[in-house]
Amino acid sequence: LDKPEDAAAQYAPAILLTGGNAAAYYGIAEVNRRLEHYPQAVIAADKALEINPRDAKSSYVRSVALFRSGSREDGERELERFNRLEASERDETVRGRAIPVALHTAFERLEDGQGEPAIDTLREAIRSYPDSPSLRLNLGIIQSRLGKHRDAVKTFQDMIDQGFQGQDYFLIHLNLSREYEILGDMKSSRLHRLLYLQTYDAFLNKRK
Repeated sequence: LDKPEDAAAQYAPAILLTGGNAAAYYGIAEVNRRLEHYPQAVIAADKALEINPRDAKSSYVRSVALFRSGSREDGERELERFNRLEASERDETVRGRAIPVALHTAFERLEDGQGEPAIDTLREAIRSYPDSPSLRLNLGIIQSRLGKHRDAVKTFQDMIDQGFQGQDYFLIHLNLSREYEILGDMKSSRLHRLLYLQTYDAFLNKRK
């Protein structure tokens, strides 16, 4: 509200109450920038970036404060970092919208009896976001629902071969166990059932 002095007075207890977080330090940095207290703005922005190295707003404030305080070379370096962080934020925003849309579109097409277009939708999305486990996992699920069990096995096995980890990892083994059972390969089915139970147990232990 263009009352930087009052804002500064509020941010000090905010730091005490939170133990210090990136948002509070960014606020202090921005207030000091507006008050033309540039060294203090840099210090606060540094604190914010220590907590969250991807904080584009704090990086921007730091670059402006460095330029205004006469540290042009450091300011230019910080501006380069800000540009990278901002571009990354834009990419993440687009990704966060595109993947759910692709999944929704694929399953809508599947329910409408358009199996191949559903698969094509996910394959196209995977080309854009090859590191997305949800796209690949759902591709395998749709292949299975269409009776393409060998294709589904390949999709799930490729995820393991390519080192996909994370929350969905145990689901890969669960689906592989089911696909191998359908194909009559009970040895492989039992193996992946065991791996599913092991990875699921490890997942639950991490959450404790």
